[in-house]
Amino acid sequence: GECTYGECSVPTPNRGFVAVTAGYRFSLGLRADGSIVGWGDNYYGQFTVPLPNSDFTSIAAGRYHGLGLK
Repeated sequence: GECTYGECSVPTPNRGFVAVTAGYRFSLGLRADGSIVGWGDNYYGQFTVPLPNSDFTSIAAGRYHGLGLK
C-alpha cells in the first residue's frame, strides 16, 4: 500500500502477532498475549484500546473503527 499515514509501518517489536487486520488508513494487530496494537492514522480513535488491553481473542477493522472481541 501507499503507507502515507503509517498504516503499513508495523511498530517494533513486530513479532508475536496471531492476527492482523486493516481499516482505512490504520491497521490492528492481535498479539499472542491477547493485547491489541494499532498503527497508522488514529484521528477518530479507531485503535485507542480501552484498558485493560488484554484477553482479546479476535479483531476486526472498518473504515473509522476497530473492534476487539473478548
